[in-house]
Amino acid sequence: MQFTQAIAIAILSYVAAAAPSASDCKLKDDACRTAPDANMSACSADQAACHSACYSSYDGCRTAPDANMSLCASDYSKCLGENPFHKRSEESCKKADDACRAAPDANMSLCSANYADCLGYNPYAKRSEESCKAEADACRTAPGANQSLCSADYAKCLGSNPYAKRSEESCKAEADACRTAPGANQSLCSADYAKCLGSNPYAKRSEESCKKADDACRTAPGANQSLCSADYAKCLGYNPYQ
Repeated sequence: MQFTQAIAIAILSYVAAAAPSASDCKLKDDACRTAPDANMSACSADQAACHSACYSSYDGCRTAPDANMSLCASDYSKCLGENPFHKRSEESCKKADDACRAAPDANMSLCSANYADCLGYNPYAKRSEESCKAEADACRTAPGANQSLCSADYAKCLGSNPYAKRSEESCKAEADACRTAPGANQSLCSADYAKCLGSNPYAKRSEESCKKADDACRTAPGANQSLCSADYAKCLGYNPYQ
């Protein structure tokens, strides 16, 4: 009987702590911002504190023995005054973020946190190429995979378009900057240079394969003979016209 009473007391204590006040965070924030002479910075701080209290209660609920995850999620949503698990479109999240940043006395840190919450991931965190690649591979091999969407998500994860062919000049400039940086990792610079070019510039090709490529270049419609000669010399690794 004493054990049952202890559980009941613990549950009542949790329920009492679950809501930061009689109203949810959204209602409190709306009331704060629409009040006469509203202090937007104070409203943002209060909202952040409210969200933090709700999350602490949610975290305590879901890590409790025999936790009812559905109930925990429901209570968390009630506490916030909105559904934090509802995935919104990137466009709607961006609009909300823009509005947040353009508000008087905007709290940029809070705007960034809310933007990440809305998206369901941190858009400011640079992820490793390996993790992006693993995610892209999983996307592409899923049943009924949308390859275009997988490619778009992969580029977004990397923060650049891996499918865009860059000029040899820009790749060379980037490689030079990499090699001359303090403590430069020359192997990594070489690997990044090859990746940028889309081919290995350090791999020695046979004279025969270079000649075939040169012949194909020169006989193509509107061939640029000077460019063909330059590419031939580059392929060989020396100037055959000297």
